[in-house]
Amino acid sequence: MLSYLEDKGGDEELASRLNEIYQQQSKTRYLLERDWLLNIAFFLGHQYLFYNNRATRLEYPKVPSWRVRLVFNYIKPIVLSQVARLLKARPTMNVLPGSKEDSDAAAAKVAEKVLDYIWRKLKIPMKLRQLAMWFSTATTTFLKVEFDPSAGDIMEIDVPDTDKAGNPKYAFQTDEAGQPVVGEDGQPVVAPAMKKQSVPLGEISVEIITPFEIYVPDSATDLDSPSCPWVMICKFYERSEFLRRWPEAEGKVNFATKEPARQSFYEATILSAFSNYNTGSDQQKGQLEGIACQEWIFKPDANHRHSTRVVIADKNIISKYEDPELKGGFPVFAFGDIVIPGRFWHDAVVQDLRPLNKEYNRTKSQIVEIKNLMAKPKWTVPRGAGIKDTAITDEPGEVIMFNGTIRPEPTRPPEIPQYVFDHAQKILDDMQNISNVRSVAVRPPGRITSGVAIAAMNEQDDSAFGPTAVDFENSLESVARRILYLISQHYKEERLVQIMGRNGEADVFDFKGSDIGENFDVIVQTGSSLPRSKVAKQELIMRLAEGGWFGPVEDPNVRMRVLKILELGSSEDLVSEFYPSAIPFGVPGAPPGMPSVPPGAQPPQNPIPPPGTIFPGNPDADIMRNEQAIARY
Repeated sequence: MLSYLEDKGGDEELASRLNEIYQQQSKTRYLLERDWLLNIAFFLGHQYLFYNNRATRLEYPKVPSWRVRLVFNYIKPIVLSQVARLLKARPTMNVLPGSKEDSDAAAAKVAEKVLDYIWRKLKIPMKLRQLAMWFSTATTTFLKVEFDPSAGDIMEIDVPDTDKAGNPKYAFQTDEAGQPVVGEDGQPVVAPAMKKQSVPLGEISVEIITPFEIYVPDSATDLDSPSCPWVMICKFYERSEFLRRWPEAEGKVNFATKEPARQSFYEATILSAFSNYNTGSDQQKGQLEGIACQEWIFKPDANHRHSTRVVIADKNIISKYEDPELKGGFPVFAFGDIVIPGRFWHDAVVQDLRPLNKEYNRTKSQIVEIKNLMAKPKWTVPRGAGIKDTAITDEPGEVIMFNGTIRPEPTRPPEIPQYVFDHAQKILDDMQNISNVRSVAVRPPGRITSGVAIAAMNEQDDSAFGPTAVDFENSLESVARRILYLISQHYKEERLVQIMGRNGEADVFDFKGSDIGENFDVIVQTGSSLPRSKVAKQELIMRLAEGGWFGPVEDPNVRMRVLKILELGSSEDLVSEFYPSAIPFGVPGAPPGMPSVPPGAQPPQNPIPPPGTIFPGNPDADIMRNEQAIARY
C-alpha cells in the first residue's frame, strides 16, 4: 500500500503534499456539496433557490413582481418525523464481560453504569438529535470521540514552587502537627517548596463532524474498508480554542489573517451560499481571528504500526505522532440514512423530495395567480378610450368614464380544471410514499377505526425504517465502545457516578478507569432503537395483569407494581389514594408471601423479590422473571 507519510523532503514537503490532496478533494466533490446545500436550503424553506455554478452560490431567480411564489414546506415535517422515529426509543446498550471470570463480570456491570452516567453527562441524546437532523437532511455525518485533557472538573495538586527566574524554592519540612522535621544529624530537613496548582481532570469529548468538514479518498466505500486509508477533518478554530487544543502551535502559526467564522453550518456555509448574504459588510461581521486546521489520520502501513495523526495549520505541521489508542482505525464514526451501493456518502430523504415539493409549490402558486386574475382581471381597452392607467381599481361602485362607442371589458381567465387540484393532492401522496412517512392516525385508510389496527399499520411502516435503525445502532456500538476504552485509559482519579437504577432508586458510587478494565464489549440490542407503541405496551401489560402474571390483582402492592411498569407517574401515590393501608414491597409488615424486614431493621434500598417468590392465589407466578420480560419488551 502506498505510504502517504513517506519522507521525501521533511515536514515542509509533507505539508505541501497533503495540502495538494486536500485541494484536489475539494474540486472533485463539488457536485455532492451542491446537492447538500440545496437539501438544507429546501429544509429551511428556501425552495426557489438554484445553484449558480459560475458564482458557486445559491441564488433566487429573477421574476416579475406579480409572480406568486408560495412555499408549502412539507419537507421539514417529514424530516422531523423521521428523526422522531429514530430517537423515540433509546437504544438498549449492554456491556458484556470478555471472559467468565467473576472480576470481568463485575467490571462489566460497573462499565454499564458508567456508560449510562457518561451518556447523560455529555448530553449525547441532544447531540444525537443534531446528528440525525444532519444525515436526514444532507448526507453522512460523523461523531468524533476523543479524550480532552484540558476539559473536565478542576482539582488541586501539589507542584514544586519556583521563583521568577524558574529556580526551585526550598523550605523546612514539617510534620502533620506543623513542627519541623529533624534529620539524623539533628538539623532541620530541607525539601523543595510546594504550591497548589489547579489542573483539569480531563474529560471525554463527543463532537459532531459535518459532511462539509471531513474528507475521504474518492475510492472509499466506508471507514473500515481498505479503500479508506485516511480521513481529514478541516475546521476553522478561533485563536483561543486552537491553542487550547494544540498549545505546541504557539509561535508556529500566523493568526494575523482573519477568515470567515465557521462555527456551524448555518452561520457560514448556508448563509454565505445565499446571494443576499454575500455582501462585504456581512462578511466583515462574520470574521474572527483564527485559523483553518487540517487534522489528518492515517491507518497503519508498512512503516507505521499504529494510526498516525498529522495536524497542519498555516502550511506548517503542528504535530505528528502515532496514536495506539486508535487501534488501527479512526476516532470518527459515520451515521447515515440511505445507503448507496459502492458509494461512501449516503443519500438523505430530502434528495428525492426536492422536485416534488418544488412542483407542489409551483402548482399552488399558479392556482393563486389564476385566482388573482379572476378577482382583478385584465382589461381590453380600445385605443382612444381616454381611460387613465389609474382609472380601473377594485373600488366598489366605481364609475369609469370612456370615449367612443366601444366599451372596455374585462377578460375572463379560463376556469381551473379539477385535475389541477387532484395533481396537487397526488404530489403529497407521492411524497409520503417516497419518504415512507405518513399519518394513518389522522387519515386512517378505508374503514379502519380500531386503535390496535392503526397501531399495527404504524408498526408496519416503521419496519421499512429498520435498515437505517440497524446502521444507527451499529455506529452507536462503536461510539460506546471507544468511550469506555478512553475512560479505562484516562480516568486515573476517582470520579463520582450518579445514575437512576432500574428500580427507580438512586445509585451513587466512586470509580476509576481501572475498575472497568479493557476486557469488555458493548452490544446494542438489535431493533431496540425502533419506535415502540406505548399504547400497545400498556395494553399487553394490562392483559398480563388481568391474567395474574404479577400476582393477585386484588393485592394493592401488585397494583402498585403494575402502575410502575405502566409508567403512570408515582405508583405509590396512585395506590395510596385508593388503598391507604397498602404497604410498599419489602418493608416491615409486608403481606404473606412477600419478603419482610425484621422490626428495627432498615428496609433494603432496592427490594426485589427473589426468583421463585410465590404470591397467594398465584402459585405459578415467578414475579422476577415476568417483570424482566416486560422490561425487555
